[in-house]
Amino acid sequence: MPILDSIAYVVRAIRTVISLLSVPLCAIFILFILGPVISIE
Repeated sequence: MPILDSIAYVVRAIRTVISLLSVPLCAIFILFILGPVISIE
């Protein structure tokens, strides 16, 4: 089934992109939360 192979390939590519983006997004999210706290203190 080439259709299932292509779907699996797309899902794998999307998972790779999400895993690559999750690290900088988490860092930006943490900085966004800790930024006001640090500036207040």
